[in-house]
Amino acid sequence: KEFPLKSAPPGYHQKRQNTYMYTDWAIGRFFRALKNAPYYKNSIIIITADHGYMVLNDTPYPGFPYSYIHIPLIIHSNSHPGINNGKIVRTLGSQIDVGPTILDLLGISYNNKMLGTSLVQDSQSKRFVSFIYHNIKGWINGDRMGVFSPSRGGKIFKVPEYQGWLKGKWQLAN
Repeated sequence: KEFPLKSAPPGYHQKRQNTYMYTDWAIGRFFRALKNAPYYKNSIIIITADHGYMVLNDTPYPGFPYSYIHIPLIIHSNSHPGINNGKIVRTLGSQIDVGPTILDLLGISYNNKMLGTSLVQDSQSKRFVSFIYHNIKGWINGDRMGVFSPSRGGKIFKVPEYQGWLKGKWQLAN
C-alpha cells in the first residue's frame, strides 16, 4: 500500500512535516508486517537516529542547536521480559550505549570492554557524552555542557532541566 500523502500546512516546515508523517506511516507499516512474521516473537527492534532536527537555535552558543543532538532511542520486544515497552527513560546517552543497554535488558552478564555503558543501570550523574556538530565539538556531563569551535572559542554552560523540551534558561557555568 502506498503512502497516502497528506497535506501539511503550507510554509517553511511543510516538507519536514511531510517527512514526519511518512516516517510515522512507514514505521507503523513495518510493525504491522512484522507482527505477522513467525520470528516476531523472538525479535528486538531498535530505532534510533544519528542526529536530531534543528528546531531553533535553542542554546546561547551561536550556531549550535541543542535539539540537533537530542535523538530518539526506541527498544521494542514482544517477548523479552526485561524490555518494558512504553517506558520512557530520560537519561543522557549516545549510540555507543545501545549495545550495553540491550545486554543489560536481556539479563546477559558481560565483561564490558565497550566504550558505552548501560542506560538502564548507570546513574545520570556518571553519564558523559561527546558530540560534533559541523565544526563545533562538545560534551555533556551531568548538568554541564562544554562547547568549542575554532572560530568562537569555548564555553561551559549549565544545562537547563530537560524533559522532552528545555525547561528553564541556559546559564554560563562557574
